[in-house]
Amino acid sequence: MRSAVFLSAIVAVLPVAFAEEVEAEDVPAACTAICAPVVTLSNTCDLDRNTRRLRRDNDDAQDAAEEAAEINCICTNRSFDVANVMALCASCMNQNRGDVEDINRIMAQCTFASTTYAPSATGVVQGINVDATRPTASAVAQNGNTPAGSSGTRTGAGSIFGLGVAGLGALALGL
Repeated sequence: MRSAVFLSAIVAVLPVAFAEEVEAEDVPAACTAICAPVVTLSNTCDLDRNTRRLRRDNDDAQDAAEEAAEINCICTNRSFDVANVMALCASCMNQNRGDVEDINRIMAQCTFASTTYAPSATGVVQGINVDATRPTASAVAQNGNTPAGSSGTRTGAGSIFGLGVAGLGALALGL
């Protein structure tokens, strides 16, 4: 019984636990250049947050599927070296006391390795053109997985720490 309650609680907070977006206002001025591609990618991959807020808690499974599609869009993007640029951005933000909660979550979810930022690293982002396709809520609603049009090649967008989101819900209900 305790396991069922615990797992139900985990499923209930999943959308909150991994809902993140690196926003321009979170980035310190010293990190604007190195973080620009990350902010652009994060904003491009973000489904309409206002719609999600209006739904509130009415459809946690839909919210979880949308959040999984968003993080998949970020983690699997190949238009630039996302892992390296995001690590440099995160390091810069940590050094300059930016709002690092969201970028640190994305780094962990994507299993990107950390690195140390130095101002000379901003040359890495010169010439970057962020190319990503925003996941669509209707495609997520139809199949509960990543929309076919999203960038990247990795599958299993509905997974968190290697466990399917739907599987967690079924596990909680099955106990």
